[in-house]
Order: sequence, then C-alpha cells, then structure tokens
Amino acid sequence: MTAIVTLDKDELGHAVGAIPGGLLRDLDRGLRQVLAF
Repeated sequence: MTAIVTLDKDELGHAVGAIPGGLLRDLDRGLRQVLAF
C-alpha cells in the first residue's frame, strides 16, 4: 500500500514539475473553487 502511494507521489511530483507555475496556479484556484461548492 505504501509503495503504491509513494509511486503516485513520485509521478505526481514529476507531472507538477513539468507544469508552468502560472498554469499550476490556475489549476489550484479552479480546484479550490470546485472543492468549495
């Protein structure tokens, strides 16, 4: 179970690293709006 979580975090980290800061910020804002509703 922990191995799967670690792998997911690793892949997520690589994906986030490839996303420009501005796009990541917009994505984060959109996620927060969705979670707020």
